Amino acid sequence: MTDSSPQLDEAPRPALRCAGVGVFLGAGAGLVTAMGDFGAQWLWLQLWGDRAGFLLRLIAIQLSLGALLGALGGALAGALEARFAARAANSASPARTLARLRPLSGTLLLAPGAVMVGQLLFTGGKMSMMPYRSVFAGLLGLVLVAGVYVALRALLAIAQAPLAPRARRLAGTGALLLSGILAKLDQTFLPNLYDYLHACLTVAQAALAALGLWLLREDILPPLAGLRPPQRRGTLASTLVFAVGALLATLLTLELNQNVRVALVDARASNSRSVMLALEPLLAVSRRDASDEAIAVARARRAERDRSTRPEGDQGAPRLPPPRRTSCSSPSTPCGPTTWAPTATRRAATSAPRSTRSRPSPWSSSEPTRRPRTAATRCAR
Repeated sequence: MTDSSPQLDEAPRPALRCAGVGVFLGAGAGLVTAMGDFGAQWLWLQLWGDRAGFLLRLIAIQLSLGALLGALGGALAGALEARFAARAANSASPARTLARLRPLSGTLLLAPGAVMVGQLLFTGGKMSMMPYRSVFAGLLGLVLVAGVYVALRALLAIAQAPLAPRARRLAGTGALLLSGILAKLDQTFLPNLYDYLHACLTVAQAALAALGLWLLREDILPPLAGLRPPQRRGTLASTLVFAVGALLATLLTLELNQNVRVALVDARASNSRSVMLALEPLLAVSRRDASDEAIAVARARRAERDRSTRPEGDQGAPRLPPPRRTSCSSPSTPCGPTTWAPTATRRAATSAPRSTRSRPSPWSSSEPTRRPRTAATRCAR
């Protein structure tokens, strides 16, 4: 590892440097989750053009969103790192105190989502009818926030541990493998969970992918010599602007390919579905405009089709359909095969009560009933 690569143990760390590392890890985690969604969904798309468009949109959405969220988390961690270091310096064991304080930055970022999940768990099924539901929901939210803190502390402890190269490679590969297992579990075995639980699994996959990329950074960076986290303010700003532009351009052009749009919210692409549901407010305006435009186009095509099917000189007056040919003109009076039955008579016959309709008995024979011959009939013949 060269001296220019980011160090996790540096204290204090500037917010700019941490934001650059966050962009690097967030974009990498978004790429990992996007490839997992593509591997689970691409066989269900028939056309190669749809498959290519699906892959490009997955990468544009999840990589850009991961870079933005990583920059936010890194900037928050860098802003609080100086205060954490100053507080740890006044304690008896600065290293342990700093290890306890560092997960708080990520916990602050994920705490609103954890509290929201705790509230949503009491909105369905029997849990929605429990007494003191709001109290239990608040307690569960606090428990989930504590779970987020414990999980982040464990991840940071693994990332900061002085591991041998072989152990570090095994740990990084195991983290990426565990992220893929969670993805397959989410896509295959748990496809009918509530949407917010799928979102929790997506966050867990991204965190494990980021941990795996951090542990494997020395193996990833040498082949890509020019790949470094942005450390200058202009480079970071241009990277974030490019990520925002790619994300908005992708979201605003979803209507161009309906097959790809449907695939992005399919249950098999679980991470993409969670992301698209989270971005629902941004899609509402574009969907409303696209739906109005689609309605106008459909009306214009229907009018053009109606004009093309009319004969010359017809101004579009409504034409009644020809009457139907039937074998009787009334429900009770038989008629010949060339008689036309009025519409009202047919409607009355079909709307007659069920009890007045004649039904063949299941015990009767299919042949017509014949009267037995008597002496009188034989004499008459």
